[in-house]
Amino acid sequence: MAPTLCYLSRLVQRLDARSFPADDRLYVAALKAKAAMSELVMTLHYLTCDCVGEPARAGSRRWSVIP
Repeated sequence: MAPTLCYLSRLVQRLDARSFPADDRLYVAALKAKAAMSELVMTLHYLTCDCVGEPARAGSRRWSVIP
């Protein structure tokens, strides 16, 4: 997923460099796609982390003491 997010970031940068208008359909679609992919990547990342903003998931042993 990270390569796709990087691609979308580069696309938006190229559109910015070519001075696409803020209301251009392609520019708006690229921005929405980048924002959605960024949210997806971050959501998946935080779902793999325990103790970051949410209680640990049931069954997680990351912070438990193993007898």
